[in-house]
Amino acid sequence: MAAANYGPPPPANYQQQIKDYMVGTLKDPFSAEYIFSKPTKGYMHNALIAGGAPHFYWRVDAKINGKNEFGAYVGFQPYTFWFHNGKVVAANNAAGFGFGPNGAPLFTTP
Repeated sequence: MAAANYGPPPPANYQQQIKDYMVGTLKDPFSAEYIFSKPTKGYMHNALIAGGAPHFYWRVDAKINGKNEFGAYVGFQPYTFWFHNGKVVAANNAAGFGFGPNGAPLFTTP
């Protein structure tokens, strides 16, 4: 993995990119509370049926506290956001389910 190409690190506005990415997923995205990690290098594998090849990204872990349909905060939930070429390309929640912008299921590779 020493020869892996992660591309450039996320830009300085990576936190705002994550917030924008979550707009279509959260019930009330503008009241959500965020705790962000710093960007680190990471990778994901394709499913074994698809060959299991690794894909290299920058990752940002975040905890997000959003509101439910009754307007109550649900507590901080962990997410991982994957950056490639300066943009969020995928996200995973704690259960490992991937989703794209606006909450659409997403399983992409760069």
